[in-house]
Amino acid sequence: MRIVDTGVLTPSFMDFSLPSEFAKSALYYCPQFGQFICNSDYRIERNGIDQYLLIYINSGSLCIRTDGMAVEAHEGEIALFDCRKPHCCWCPDKVDFYWFHFNGASSKQYTEYLTERFGLVHEKQPMIFRQRRSGRFRSDFTVSDVICLLKNAEWALTLSWGSKRIDTKVCP
Repeated sequence: MRIVDTGVLTPSFMDFSLPSEFAKSALYYCPQFGQFICNSDYRIERNGIDQYLLIYINSGSLCIRTDGMAVEAHEGEIALFDCRKPHCCWCPDKVDFYWFHFNGASSKQYTEYLTERFGLVHEKQPMIFRQRRSGRFRSDFTVSDVICLLKNAEWALTLSWGSKRIDTKVCP
């Protein structure tokens, strides 16, 4: 799909999917996803859309402002936020990131829980994306797996004692 956003460079891409009514009402679903490589001209400012957004920074950094918070996500970090609220994203220099919008199931509850407790940026999470042979984007995990990974990583940090970290797996 051709991208018309200012500052988005080739070979960036985005794609869409149309979830069924059942998926919208009962499951997590991912209506849009892609990989953007952007220069400092990139800026998205929205009053809100009925979705949630997860971004993984491959390289560079991306600034995000929403809900009274302003943060900068760096290489290897994940940003998670509620797009239903007004938000703005821009990059101070070049950035390369994977992203996907999601919704459904308990998206609202998990996004609220994680952002209220830990903020918009989750540091140094395991790589959750990979390239397929065709060069197209593919998520290794489902939306629920990603949310579970974020929740587990933050929970493990709250259980750490001194320099020892307790690794506890909550979700399968």
